[in-house]
Formats: sequence, C-alpha cells, structure tokens
Amino acid sequence: MDPYSLRHDPPEQAMADLLDDLRAQQIVPGSFTTEHATRLAIGYRHRLAAAEHYRPRPYPGRIVVVRAAEAEYDDSLLAGVLPAPAGDPSWGWAALAQHGHAVHVLDAHHTTLLQHPSVADIVHYNAPRPEGPST
Repeated sequence: MDPYSLRHDPPEQAMADLLDDLRAQQIVPGSFTTEHATRLAIGYRHRLAAAEHYRPRPYPGRIVVVRAAEAEYDDSLLAGVLPAPAGDPSWGWAALAQHGHAVHVLDAHHTTLLQHPSVADIVHYNAPRPEGPST
C-alpha cells in the first residue's frame, strides 16, 4: 500500500484500497465492508472531536474510575485536560471529585470493558453506596 496514494486519492477510494490491502493480509475478514469501516471512522472522528472540546468541571459527588489493565491509551491522552500528576491512577479525576473517589483496574482490554465479565464488575463498582473516602 502506497501511503502517498492514500493521501491523494478521494477518501472513498483510499478506504476501499486500504481495506483491500488489509483483507489480502488477512488483518480484517473478507466480510468487513467499506461501509462498516466508514461508519467506524466517522464515529472515531466524532469521539476525537468531543474529547478535544471536553473541559471537565468539579463534580459534587464521588467519582468511580474504572479502567482496563490493558489500556488503549495512557494518561498522556488526558494531559492538558485533567489536572493530574504523572502516574496518577485516577488520571486526574480525583482532583474533580468533591466527595472522594475510587479507582478500579479490571483485568480486561479497553475494548472489552463493556463485555462479560467486566461489565458485571462495572455495575458492582457503581452500585449506590454511602458517600465516603476512596476505597
């Protein structure tokens, strides 16, 4: 795949060519369509734009941070958005929590957090409980 052609072809053609190459290398299945890839790319662009414009404010309650042990990104993604010292396990969310916080790291990948069994852990950690110190 020639990166130059990807940049200079119309977006639809670049996506089709990239998918053809990925299918040939068996990186994506043959059934993975250009339409599906385009929807995923558009969704990804929307999430990036939202993240770039998000400015968190103090929260008048307790914050529960649930993270995957195998992250898609690290705390550097939030640099400049959340006030966090290097290595902060809460990635800066603790500074916004006015009534404490908790951090739970699940044995999962970022992309599998909303699948069983991780989703059951998320429900457990977010069950209503009395406000209190971080646990």
